[in-house]
Amino acid sequence: MPTSETKEAEIAYKALMGVVDEYMAGCYKNWVGSMGALDSSTLQAKLDKPLMKRTNHTDTTEREFLAVSTFNVKGVFLQCNFDQDLLALFTEVQYWEKFHGEFSIPYHAHDLYNQKAKFNAMREHVMRIVDAYNKILCDLSAVERRLFSDHIRKLDKRINQGLQKLTWVSKGIIEHYVNDCCAHCAEIYAIVRRFKEGKQRISHQCRLASSMLLLQIDKNVTYAHDIFEATQAARRTEMKRRLQQSHEITQLELRAIFTNFCDGTSEVLREWREFVKEIDSQVEAALRQAVKRSLQALSRAINGDAMSEPQTLFCLKLVLENGRIDYKPTMISLTHLVNIVAKELISTIAVVPRLCDILSPETVKQSSVANDRSDCSALTKRHRSFYSTISNDEDMLKIVVQIMNGMSLAATELQRHLERLFVIVCDSIFRRSYWERYKTLWEMDKEAYIRRYAKANRSLKHYDDDVTKYRNQQTKIEHEDISHVVNFVQLDCALLKEQLISHCQQWRRNLLGLLNKNASQGLEYLHNLFADNTRTLCATPSDLNELSDKLRILLDFRSNSQVIETKILPIEEMYATLTKFDVQVASNEIVKLQELRPAWKEFLSMLDKAQHALDKAKVNMRRDLESNLEAYCQQVLQLREQVLIEIPTSQELTPDEAFAVIHDFRHRVEAVYLRKHDLQAGLDIFNMESPEHRELKDTERDLELANQIWILVRDWTRAFDNWKTGRFDELDISEMETVAGQFNKKVGKLGRDVKRWGIWEAMRTKLTEFLQTMPLIQDLRNPAMRSRHWDALKRDLRRNFDETSAEFTLETVFSIGLSAVPDLISELSANANKELAIEETLKEIETRWGEIDIDISAYKEEYFKIRSTDDLFQVLEDDAVALSTMKASKFYGSFKSRIDKWEGALALVSEVIELILTVQRKWIYLESIFMASEDICKQLPKESSLFIEVNATFGHVMSNAAEQPNAVIQCTATGMLETVTCMDDKLETIQKSLDSYLETKRDVFPRSRGSVGNMTLVQHHTAWRSLPESVPFVV
Repeated sequence: MPTSETKEAEIAYKALMGVVDEYMAGCYKNWVGSMGALDSSTLQAKLDKPLMKRTNHTDTTEREFLAVSTFNVKGVFLQCNFDQDLLALFTEVQYWEKFHGEFSIPYHAHDLYNQKAKFNAMREHVMRIVDAYNKILCDLSAVERRLFSDHIRKLDKRINQGLQKLTWVSKGIIEHYVNDCCAHCAEIYAIVRRFKEGKQRISHQCRLASSMLLLQIDKNVTYAHDIFEATQAARRTEMKRRLQQSHEITQLELRAIFTNFCDGTSEVLREWREFVKEIDSQVEAALRQAVKRSLQALSRAINGDAMSEPQTLFCLKLVLENGRIDYKPTMISLTHLVNIVAKELISTIAVVPRLCDILSPETVKQSSVANDRSDCSALTKRHRSFYSTISNDEDMLKIVVQIMNGMSLAATELQRHLERLFVIVCDSIFRRSYWERYKTLWEMDKEAYIRRYAKANRSLKHYDDDVTKYRNQQTKIEHEDISHVVNFVQLDCALLKEQLISHCQQWRRNLLGLLNKNASQGLEYLHNLFADNTRTLCATPSDLNELSDKLRILLDFRSNSQVIETKILPIEEMYATLTKFDVQVASNEIVKLQELRPAWKEFLSMLDKAQHALDKAKVNMRRDLESNLEAYCQQVLQLREQVLIEIPTSQELTPDEAFAVIHDFRHRVEAVYLRKHDLQAGLDIFNMESPEHRELKDTERDLELANQIWILVRDWTRAFDNWKTGRFDELDISEMETVAGQFNKKVGKLGRDVKRWGIWEAMRTKLTEFLQTMPLIQDLRNPAMRSRHWDALKRDLRRNFDETSAEFTLETVFSIGLSAVPDLISELSANANKELAIEETLKEIETRWGEIDIDISAYKEEYFKIRSTDDLFQVLEDDAVALSTMKASKFYGSFKSRIDKWEGALALVSEVIELILTVQRKWIYLESIFMASEDICKQLPKESSLFIEVNATFGHVMSNAAEQPNAVIQCTATGMLETVTCMDDKLETIQKSLDSYLETKRDVFPRSRGSVGNMTLVQHHTAWRSLPESVPFVV
């Protein structure tokens, strides 16, 4: 039985169904109402639309908005243009039919619904075109679509029928149209895909290029200089090959892509250029990245970074060269290498040319015809190369600077290391570089030190200590560390240690060699001493000299026997030291060392035998000595007698003959001294006194005096001959006087000893005569002497000669008799000096007036006037007085023309200047009247015209004076005096006419008579004339 709940549920269900039925009825009513406006014609019109339309977006796979103006249509993407109301109608009919006739469907709607399958098929065909077309556009960016504009435009021509002509009710051609459009879309899409794949491959090549490391730095590898250079050169070669290969791939891809655009319009070719520029920029960015990464790697290896220390990159050897410890290679060459590597690293990219240069449309067409890669590279380039751009990039330069700073820092620290200022950290223990404590090993000159060592005659203990010192130093050096690390440099000290050890060994060899040499020389010296003196003392003496020598030798050995014996032991100790230090001694030296002491004993026995033999020889040689001594004394006396007779004291001899005699006597004196020296040995043996002869010393003194006087004769003759034959006008009078005075002094000094000699008297007479003629020569050489003075001298002497010719010499002066008239020549010279003073004064006047200018200044900005003449008239007065004094002189006749010329010129200057000043004063007064008052000009027209003429002339004269202000040139110019005089006369005439005119005007202005000047009166008159006629004149 139904319960209350069931009943309630049934009531609720019926109420719900009623609401649903009511809702359904309302919806149907509304649909039918809306269908009322859709009759058959309306539905047909909705089907009579183009198959597709344009839109600015798509909902297929990608939404992208583009510039509509690119393709000259309202939109870019395609959209199926089937009416949305019809689609809604199909849906409504489909759902209303599900009520199985409960709701009736209008006939025209039902009829249209029956064609749904056909329209759906047509919509599917149209959507194939829409999807294919939109897929092409979605795959292309905005820029790429401009590049493909020709392809899209051609495709649009195919599709335009579906946008304009073909509708949903068109019959028969839609399927063919769809297939054709889809085929063309597929063809263009294939081009797009190839384009995209080519771009991807190019991007891949760019990524590969950007990832390239253009240098090779292996971890945990330390490079030598040449190995690093060779490694980087090989790396650059490989990178160039890879870059060229990548560039060829990129170029081929672009050429393959260009085949689709080579026949495009100018807009497409322009877009192609932009596309190539974009690819070129990508390549540039990749190369920039590669260079930057490579430089950063080099900088990181040298400088380190926040994460790592500098890499031990280079190995430098410490070597000893040119007396100092240095690195090999040096830091300069290493820095140069790194600099070159950095530059060459950047230059690696120079093998990659600009794509925009070789792949422009014109270039690609040329290269396609030529099909030759070399032709492409030879085409004219219009852009900066990648290398030029990147090498000047600021970031690259900063990294290179960082690298060079790192090299500089390392060089500084390495230099400090050499200077013992750099602290090396090794195993947490701080040690200082101490190679310099061995610097004496190489700095000291071994040969010079050994020479000083040998001269110092060091003791054997010094030799032992020094050799031991160098052996201990060698041991210390062998235990030194061979490697240190400074920044990115590993220092290898092995070669330095070898060199230092070699120096230690050289020092030992040199010292031991010197010791061996000294020992050998000492040993050889003693053996030779014994042998040589044994032979000498055992031979019988043949003369006194030989006897003396042997007695002296015997005495020396007797007194020095103990000293000689003490030399044997040091030699034996030297050889013992050599044996201690393992020095191989020559076998002959060992034999001589063993025979040394027996030889000494033998030598002492020989000395006793030699003493006995020499005592016997002394007795026989005394008699011969006495006889030779008497002959020597006789030779000295004879030589003195010959000198007193034959010594050259006569003036009749020539200097050469005198010197020959003196030279012969000196040789004979030397022979006497030589004989005395030979007798001295015998005198010493027998303790006899050596004879002293005063005659021999007197002979030497006389020969010396003769030599001195004849030297003076020879030198004076030469000097006088030079003066006598030289040009008279080139003689140096002061030198002649000095030389003659020196000769006179020397001759006078010798006179104390040789006054009785004829040659001295003759020499003294010549010098006295010459000195007496010196005033005459000085007067003739007076610079003030002119040709007129020489002419006067010729007239007085009645002799004709040319004082300026090369033949006029001192000898000529004496030969023509000038020395006979010294008073006449002296008077001429004095007159010449006075005339010279006049001549110099005239020159001063000429020079001074060549520099004196008229003081000209501007006047009223258009004229010139003389400003001041005080200085000029002062100079005029002084020079006029000087010229008057010259005219009063007795020498006026010699300068008459010049004095008269300047006297006239200065008088003319004075007169012209005074006239100009007068004219200037009048002109200034009249100019202010005639040039300022038109009324005066009208009242005095003749005077006004005359003043205008004077004004022009005065302005011209003063303008010329301003341009050339020299007083003499201006005042003595042709016609200047007449011109100025004429202007003065004209101005005087104008002045008189003006004064007469003004006197008449004073009658008009009675009050002005006696109290108003001419200028004031002119001003009043001008003002009155300018008043209007209606204004009454009040007196």
